[in-house]
Amino acid sequence: MGISLKIRQSLTIGVIIVAYDSGAVIVDCLESLFSAPDADLRVVIVDNASTDDVISIIRSAGVDAERMDCEAPPRLLLQDRPVVLRSDQNLGFAGGVNLGLEFLRKHEEVDLFWILNPDTIVAKNTPVAIAAGAKENPDFDVMGGRICYFAEPNIIQNDGGRVNFWTGACQPVNMFREADKTSTPPAQSLDYISGAHIVVSRGFLAKAGLMPERYFLYYEETDWCLTLPDRKLVFLADAVAYHHGGTSIGSATIDRSASPLSSYFMARSRLKFVRKFRPFALPIAMGFNLLKAAQSVLRGDIAEATANLRGSFGLPPTASIKAKIRV
Repeated sequence: MGISLKIRQSLTIGVIIVAYDSGAVIVDCLESLFSAPDADLRVVIVDNASTDDVISIIRSAGVDAERMDCEAPPRLLLQDRPVVLRSDQNLGFAGGVNLGLEFLRKHEEVDLFWILNPDTIVAKNTPVAIAAGAKENPDFDVMGGRICYFAEPNIIQNDGGRVNFWTGACQPVNMFREADKTSTPPAQSLDYISGAHIVVSRGFLAKAGLMPERYFLYYEETDWCLTLPDRKLVFLADAVAYHHGGTSIGSATIDRSASPLSSYFMARSRLKFVRKFRPFALPIAMGFNLLKAAQSVLRGDIAEATANLRGSFGLPPTASIKAKIRV
């Protein structure tokens, strides 16, 4: 049984947005959050060593953002003024999320922790739907909502996902189906909620700890959701986000294959995940990675295949990938 929320008239949602050269999309994300009616939000943007000046970009769009130190003592966070935390190094996705979690959970007024990608736009009723879902399920651990493609708003990107523990492959539920004709899945049928749009409770943080940082990119949320075998997942049909996808790292989208950067970390993280949860399945997972590399070769994408192989065999990323993520 999870640690129940203190039920109040209005629940305060702490929003964590990890930004990495996200200046082209983050303002639209913030505008969608701040235009949501009746939402009590406290927004924290983690600038993960970006080269663009995210706070200047936000301010130039008319949003009164405030830069704060990660170690600053708790004080009142304003509903209409996002806080920007700056990291001097790229901590990876989980490292950036954890910086925001550590900051927000010091503020006792924050009830829920909503991790949201900077290249998402949320539907107007999504924040209120999240608060209502938490009130209806006060002992929840992890909560998710439908993610659709920004370019094709009626096409589902995922309704959470399931894992093949033999290959390590993650299968987004309802991917590419039409949203207006597709029901959301039962929460108990899911293994994980996508890290692009995921809500966790204080009780979950107390039991599971922070998001695992062993991956740098990919599989962090999958590992996190599986940390507690008896976790309570909640999935909300009316908490919708629209996701560009891959704006920083080049993840595969509806009309684009994965970048070498994405392929490298996907292959590497997949094997790390299987090594932790099903070590006896590692040979099969490696075979799956090699099959993916062969498919890239057949498409003529040698760079993608090379990145996959380097990630699979534990080799460091290429110089171009290191330059892209600046590590």
